[in-house]
Amino acid sequence: MQLAQEIKSKLGDYTSIKTDIPSAPQEPDEGGASGTLSKELEEAAKIFNLSGVDITVEAGEVIYKGEWIITGLTEFGASLTELTLPDELMGLPVTTIADGCFKDSNVSKLIFGCNISSVNKAAFDGCANLRGIYITSLDPNTFHPSSDILDGLVDCVFYVPEEVYTDYILDYFWGYLDGNKILTY
Repeated sequence: MQLAQEIKSKLGDYTSIKTDIPSAPQEPDEGGASGTLSKELEEAAKIFNLSGVDITVEAGEVIYKGEWIITGLTEFGASLTELTLPDELMGLPVTTIADGCFKDSNVSKLIFGCNISSVNKAAFDGCANLRGIYITSLDPNTFHPSSDILDGLVDCVFYVPEEVYTDYILDYFWGYLDGNKILTY
């Protein structure tokens, strides 16, 4: 305003300039670009290291695109003995467990969300306490375990829902596991 007043004065116009001063902008709502993460994502981030999803802000709204990958555990997550992998976060599926994700953790019981479709090699390296991996999906085709997924896990077994046990043991990709490595819950 001062600059405009000085220019007007140089041009011989000595009338004052009046300008409405706008009010201060509102703080973004929670979840906005400067807001906090949702409680759901905040809680998951206390346990899991996550990637795979693009987070952008469009017209003041946070947009999530993609599928979640669990890349590891936080220090707190690695200290837990029981972990439940979420089905989804922010409306997007949790689908993948990365290499070495649970490496050297204290986990003894692991519950897969129903969208887990990929477990990368060596996800369970050093998990000496892991005794049970609980599969929640009713469809054995959701996740196909690799032939070496339980290597080094002497006492670990898969638990599947009782009502679909036969589907699992007859499935081509699950069938290589002997009968005592697939049990029901």
